[in-house]
Amino acid sequence: MDTNYSVDQKSSEPLYLQLKNKLIERIISGVYKPEEKLPSERVLSEELHISRMTVREALKVLINDGYIYTQVGKGTFVKNIQYKQDTVLTGFTEQMHKIGSEVSSVVLEFNLEKVHSSAMTKLELSPNDQVYKLKRIRNANNKVFAIETAYIPSNFCPGLEKYDFSKESLYATLRNDYGLKLVRAEQTVVASLADADEYRLFDIQPPGAVLRIKRITKTNLQEPAEYVESVYRGDSYILQTQLSCENDH
Repeated sequence: MDTNYSVDQKSSEPLYLQLKNKLIERIISGVYKPEEKLPSERVLSEELHISRMTVREALKVLINDGYIYTQVGKGTFVKNIQYKQDTVLTGFTEQMHKIGSEVSSVVLEFNLEKVHSSAMTKLELSPNDQVYKLKRIRNANNKVFAIETAYIPSNFCPGLEKYDFSKESLYATLRNDYGLKLVRAEQTVVASLADADEYRLFDIQPPGAVLRIKRITKTNLQEPAEYVESVYRGDSYILQTQLSCENDH
């Protein structure tokens, strides 16, 4: 048996959590691939010398967390990991790190240019103002999740071109290096069919759905600091919100 797959019977961490974390490591690293069947409860129990009840508890947590799913009479399978965006303002890198995914980016464009009309309106700029245009392919676990184009007013972040955004987080850079307090965003999400380039990049077959997202991010002074247009795979994006009633009588 792979010793990295064993659990520590003497550890203070519950056995089911140890198993859960081991399985997540294997899913993220690609040992268990999307739609692949996991070993049965009996096999895991015998290999790791733990009870089937412990295995069942670990699998239950993984199902609730969205890593795996069951099919009656067939077994337990790995889910395609999905990008879940909640109501907390974070960037792609932060969100994917939350679920333990390995993130990488490919920079397609990174230029300082005169703002174009649609971004000018969103960012409340004048025709001669300049913006940094940053277009990237966003990957998680070596899978293309999104194509993202961001526009950032140059007056907020002079010298931004010195950063390598194939490796660094834009939001972390704006917050930590430029002192911007990004506190609020306005976002729209529209479903549509992918175009030819998106079919190729996402490796999906027509007709395939994508989600087109436009977001304006503002500072604590209500100044627009970023306008971004993103395209996400339709099967990999979940927008998660919490609703409450203003008048709860």
